[in-house]
Amino acid sequence: MSADTISTSPPKFGAVCCVFDDDRWLPVMVESIAPAIDRILFLVAEQPWNGGAGDTQSTLDAIRSLPNTEGKIELVRGPWRNETEQRNAGLQLLQERHCDYAMIVDADEIYDPIELERMKAAALEHPQVGAWYVSMFTYWHSVAYRIDPPEQFTPVVFVKVGEAEFTENRHVKTETVGRFSPALGICHHLSYARSNEEVRKKLARFSHSHEIQPGWYQNVWLTWRDELPPRENLHPVYPSAYRRAVRQDPSRYPPALKRALASERDVI
Repeated sequence: MSADTISTSPPKFGAVCCVFDDDRWLPVMVESIAPAIDRILFLVAEQPWNGGAGDTQSTLDAIRSLPNTEGKIELVRGPWRNETEQRNAGLQLLQERHCDYAMIVDADEIYDPIELERMKAAALEHPQVGAWYVSMFTYWHSVAYRIDPPEQFTPVVFVKVGEAEFTENRHVKTETVGRFSPALGICHHLSYARSNEEVRKKLARFSHSHEIQPGWYQNVWLTWRDELPPRENLHPVYPSAYRRAVRQDPSRYPPALKRALASERDVI
């Protein structure tokens, strides 16, 4: 067979989701990315990054109950001690599974699969870029509200396997980076679309728990709905990063989120 007739496989995109006890939006996340992703790895640590011991059983049950007819989903347990170590382990695992790009996604990040395909195509057009960052709609209290203007933080979404590594939390070290235009695609971040108890648990677990503003839960989170005009400067660590919360246009929801909300009308 000549070199001209040898076919090459298209680049493979594998997703890595580092999760402990957060399964509120996990099935919606998977539904939103599965059409565009070749493999989805769930890395579930034996202990949380912060705080005391916790129970991962509901998360493990949620992952094991996901539809997996194509064999894309894989569950990996490990003793990772912090976020950086766990995320780098995910990159290594995808390299061993012959993936070319890692999609970095948390259990509360939702995408439109059409936008995700556009972002993949843009990344493949620029193979010199080792990491791509994406803008976010950050939701507040429920999916009815989002932060306005959009927060300046843009998380990494694609990492070229073998050419980048995490240095701290979700920060990546690589020679060349790119940023997707919001017109191309956006991440719908549901980190704060949660009940009071879920937010309390989040505050105790996430990487910035030691930096939370004193009294934030009582004075900002619990009182936001009651104050007129509504309170501003809402972020628990960097207050001005969340300037205000405004009503989200339901037409902007990605398809998987729309379907999930059809049975939860009280959250809109």
